[in-house]
Amino acid sequence: MFDAQEEPLSELKAIEQSDPATFEAMKEAIKVAHEAANRWIDNIFTLRQWCSNNFPQAKEQLEHLYNESAPTVVR
Repeated sequence: MFDAQEEPLSELKAIEQSDPATFEAMKEAIKVAHEAANRWIDNIFTLRQWCSNNFPQAKEQLEHLYNESAPTVVR
């Protein structure tokens, strides 16, 4: 009985994904997520700059830590 309910639901999801309004909402969500990721990366670079300026004695250590976990830029 579960399989009988599963098939119409999967068909409904396939139709829903081709809906223009759903497609536009997905495009907008992707745009928002992309901007948010770039904002976080900008903040990381700003923090890195601030730390280097305010703690010059630890600049090498900070660079090492940053290079270990450096984010990739999404532009």
